[in-house]
Amino acid sequence: MLNLQDPDSMIFNPIGDLVLDSQADAELIIVHHLGFADQSVYRLALTLNGVPAQVDDTIFATSTYGTILVSDRDAGDAGIVYAITKDIFAPDGAYTATPNSVGALDFSTGVITNVVSGMVSPHGMAFIPGR
Repeated sequence: MLNLQDPDSMIFNPIGDLVLDSQADAELIIVHHLGFADQSVYRLALTLNGVPAQVDDTIFATSTYGTILVSDRDAGDAGIVYAITKDIFAPDGAYTATPNSVGALDFSTGVITNVVSGMVSPHGMAFIPGR
């Protein structure tokens, strides 16, 4: 059963598919060709360290250089906003927030690899192109 806890956790991927975080189900719902006669829906099971991984937000790098902003809303009294930078982002690379980390997401397998861990409760992500 689909359990949509946070309906605003959706984004369009670089090829125009609608991507929705189905948090409690540890999967992404991908709607391909939204609104067209050949519309189709896929589920991508997500794993981190070999176990199902709940996610809050998923974003896509829109340029090779830039910054991921992520809010760790339960860290400290007022929360913390982190800026995550890399020398080079993979073109159209997917990144997602797990319960205590931000990870790179292999969109073909659903495997998440931690980029930053040790967060309290990461939510709300955005990619800001730069350089």
